[in-house]
Amino acid sequence: MPSGWNYIAKGAFTMEINPDLLKKYGAGTCTSEEQKLVEEWLNHENAGTHYDFMPGTDLETEKAKLIDAIDMHLAKRKRRFWFRPASIAALWFVFVTIGFYSYHIGMFSFNGSTPEYKTVHVPVGKKISVVLPDGSKAYLNSGSTLTYPKAFEGPQRLLALDGEAFFEVVKQAGKPFIVEAHGTRTEVLGTRFNLNSFESEGETNLTVEQGKVMFTASDSRDTLVLVANNRATHQKGQLQMDEIAGHEDSGWKDGRLIFNHSTIAEMVPILERWYGVSIIVSDPKLNEYRMKIKYENPSLRRVLEDVAYATDIRFKIVGKNVTIYP
Repeated sequence: MPSGWNYIAKGAFTMEINPDLLKKYGAGTCTSEEQKLVEEWLNHENAGTHYDFMPGTDLETEKAKLIDAIDMHLAKRKRRFWFRPASIAALWFVFVTIGFYSYHIGMFSFNGSTPEYKTVHVPVGKKISVVLPDGSKAYLNSGSTLTYPKAFEGPQRLLALDGEAFFEVVKQAGKPFIVEAHGTRTEVLGTRFNLNSFESEGETNLTVEQGKVMFTASDSRDTLVLVANNRATHQKGQLQMDEIAGHEDSGWKDGRLIFNHSTIAEMVPILERWYGVSIIVSDPKLNEYRMKIKYENPSLRRVLEDVAYATDIRFKIVGKNVTIYP
């Protein structure tokens, strides 16, 4: 059996599920038997009840392996619409619960019960705020998804994010607040920070407004400690940090749309999520234009008119479709 763990559910339902198998499933390279095994596990009502780690298993290594499998599965889950909601979240459960429970003699034990999780997804063109179980607040940008337990019962407060969110964290001594996002880990006790990590963009950006934050990544040995007005970026195994002025990165939650020397290519996905539209740039050369503009709750037409005026490009809006052309 590959290194990893056995999955053991109550009753006669027993399966061998391991990180390598989940990665194969996420990549779509499973055999038909392996695919059936994983999908039966995902759909089983006791999925995630108990994990028995093999002796000598390195927890951090296994966690890093799971990140890729989870991300790949989530990218494909829209095509697997026949899963129950609870089973769709099962791979998230495998990863998230690693941070909730102690590692004792090679075994995770959940005392026979599976924590309940809540997943909040924000449609494009919308923004929402969520009060978390500990009283902390999360402001979610459009197109974002946040997964968290209905109660923070373990030694940590662990969440999973795909997208962008601003967090106002209630301080709880000895119980860190941790956000996992595409291989990165943001850990705090009490602070205000903005985290941007859309899978489609391949980059994670963390900006701290208040307090102190520790930032790590599964593919880097570096550890960054950020304070107010620090920004950290993770991309392709590299962690970098710099200083910024003001709170521009979190302006979106107050209706401020800010582009600071952004290229058209960088602006397009932001505008698509902000307004819930699809944008096509007909000539790739147009993507190289840069803009520095700030707005308060602008209309899409206003933004495009300003871009057109500054760059001599043209645009056409038909319903929810936008075309930018020379």
